[in-house]
Amino acid sequence: MKVSISKEIKKALCLVLVLLAVISLSSCASSTTVTNASMTTYLNSHGRSFKLSSVTTPKGSTVQTCTYSQALTKEEKGEINRYWSDIISKMKWDAVKKGEPATYNCHSYAWYSQSSTNKHWINQYRLNPSTGGITTQANLSKYWTDGSYSLIVRKTNLSIPSNVPNGSVVFYKYGDHSAIKYSASQFRSKWGFAGVYQHSPGCAPYSTSTLEYYKKT
Repeated sequence: MKVSISKEIKKALCLVLVLLAVISLSSCASSTTVTNASMTTYLNSHGRSFKLSSVTTPKGSTVQTCTYSQALTKEEKGEINRYWSDIISKMKWDAVKKGEPATYNCHSYAWYSQSSTNKHWINQYRLNPSTGGITTQANLSKYWTDGSYSLIVRKTNLSIPSNVPNGSVVFYKYGDHSAIKYSASQFRSKWGFAGVYQHSPGCAPYSTSTLEYYKKT
């Protein structure tokens, strides 16, 4: 019994570390701004500078993005890969890395572009242009509220519906995460600054209480 409790405690502590890491990388919100003649530059919590930009949905709605001035270094990528490799092993997830760390995020990967040259980080909510701080104004949801995508089904369990075609976008409604359905049992998604991973719905560091499946119209 003691051995079993010890393992559970270790797993719980590991999960706490995962959640803290995800929270720190879940948005490019800023509390620091540097204004020059042309554009305001913001600093995220890690001191990495970014500027506000935008992309458009297939129906033409403007979605606010962040673009970072510097790519991740080789050393940063190595550190990120090692960190998540250790977490995946400890959590016994089936996640396999399929793409390298970069400065675009899960929402950008799933809704905008899967290209490795993607430079846009998309927040679920808009940032305040004056401060760089997060607001409650809709941003990501424009992809489905403007009719670019339509809801196929909403699920509160981890089984992937058979009527959802591969390539559909999956929104973790209460996990601030997006993924792409890759196969009958697997998703592909990008984890913050970390790489792109192929994984089962529950083998990623995000809440899976409600998953929404969308198709492009």
